[in-house]
Amino acid sequence: MIIYSAVKRNFQADVDSGNIDKIILKSFKEKLHRSPGKSEISSWWNSLNFMSSVINDKNIPEDAGIAIECQIP
Repeated sequence: MIIYSAVKRNFQADVDSGNIDKIILKSFKEKLHRSPGKSEISSWWNSLNFMSSVINDKNIPEDAGIAIECQIP
């Protein structure tokens, strides 16, 4: 299930503003009707900050799509 979708520039703005984990948490709760653990939220923060640095490449267009999928247990 897709819990986040944006273009590169918006994804990076969400990460840079420090809100990416809050945005994903809200969507996660709305779509899956449960709350993740603190360690899962922390892993989102760490991995998505890393992903933001990976896609911070001028060869990747600003309107490239970024999606985050969450597996249902």
